[in-house]
Amino acid sequence: MSLERRPRGMLREGLRIGVLDALVSGGMFAATETWLVPLLQTRLGAVATVIGLLTIIPQIIGIGLGPITRTVIAALGGNKRASLITAWVQVVALVLLSVPLHAPGSTWAVPMAASLIILFGAIGAVGGPSWVAWMGGLIPRTLQGRFTSRRLRVFHASRLACAAAYAGFLHWLPLTDGPWGLQIVIASAVISRGVSLWLLWRQADPPDRPSFNASAGSSRRLTPEYAGFWHFVRSMPHAPLGRWTLVWSLLNFGVIVSGPFYAPYMLAPSSAGGLGLADEPFVFTLLIYTSTIARLVTYPAAGRLVDLHGPAAVLRVAVVMIMLIPLGWILSSQLWVIVVFEILSGVAWCLAESAVGPLLFSCHRDPQQRAQLIGWHQSVVLTCGVLGGGLGTILIGSPWLPMITGSIFHTLFLVSMVCRVPAVVVAIRLLPPLRDLPHDPEGHGELWRLIPGAGLTTTV
Repeated sequence: MSLERRPRGMLREGLRIGVLDALVSGGMFAATETWLVPLLQTRLGAVATVIGLLTIIPQIIGIGLGPITRTVIAALGGNKRASLITAWVQVVALVLLSVPLHAPGSTWAVPMAASLIILFGAIGAVGGPSWVAWMGGLIPRTLQGRFTSRRLRVFHASRLACAAAYAGFLHWLPLTDGPWGLQIVIASAVISRGVSLWLLWRQADPPDRPSFNASAGSSRRLTPEYAGFWHFVRSMPHAPLGRWTLVWSLLNFGVIVSGPFYAPYMLAPSSAGGLGLADEPFVFTLLIYTSTIARLVTYPAAGRLVDLHGPAAVLRVAVVMIMLIPLGWILSSQLWVIVVFEILSGVAWCLAESAVGPLLFSCHRDPQQRAQLIGWHQSVVLTCGVLGGGLGTILIGSPWLPMITGSIFHTLFLVSMVCRVPAVVVAIRLLPPLRDLPHDPEGHGELWRLIPGAGLTTTV
């Protein structure tokens, strides 16, 4: 039977656990995305080359694992078991990071810490596709847009709260004075991932959905079968999954050209073409998190738009908006202009993320094949990301790149904007436009209400 006809308690419990998992995972992500680099650079004295490997090596591993994702997940015992195993690996990696943290003078400290951080990121190349394939069989199509947007809203709210708490810990126990501030952060990340692991263990593993009956007129939903990864790549312009993968990959290429250099631009002194915010941490933090706050406000509307108009149509709109984001950083150095464009950035990325989740959830009815398609999609996207990051790194260090209004960063932002244009062109040609629909599907409730105590919290 279809998921919509399965026991209602199973669906509600699955939604509740999915939201709670996002709530507790924010602590892990707030720790790893912000404080792993200071662990290596400030505490252990790692050189810049090692810091760069933290991003490049996991992406290369993800590219290599993509074509064999289905085989790896099957060898681990299926989507749920693969998700649990990868979560365990991340817990162990975080626990072991405490060892080099307390031995900054040891010759093995930097290699051990870097290896654990790379392992933590690289294992996501299996854990990500397996989790998405698993949830794609659990969450019905009519709820996927709102589930994705509300889950992301809870996740980013938790991430912001934990980031503020970690900043307080490191202010109270500075990293330069000893390991204990960062030890609290790592311990919090371990607890966060451990609770997430427990929730994943409790999550239902639904039976496979039956194939659609083509004679009943549902064949239009069937996903074409691929002979292999290269067949998938060659047929991208002609298949629904391939079309939006092509759009997302091209967009990822253009975004990564300049993505890593916004923070250096904000911190660089005005004499070097930056904003000079190194001595203004409040303003720097405000600019960093303006986009995230805008996402939190926009997620409910974004999820509803996805459910009403379809994820591919919403992605088409988001791609156009994302192309325009660098414009504000190029035209003005005034903070209010940048804040306005960062709000636009938050809305645009909120729409994009809310669309991509359901597109991955529903890319195939068979969970194993769904995991394989997600792996192939991941390989294409990561390849474009590596190419875009390489181009941006080459350009920012090249002596022949001209300056715009006295800043080489502005020139790089313009290059990034131009590199996003192909994604817009392909999106307009291959993705459907928004359509007018008379009403919202009924009977699906707010995911916020699935969190225990949400009613009282909302009232407060």
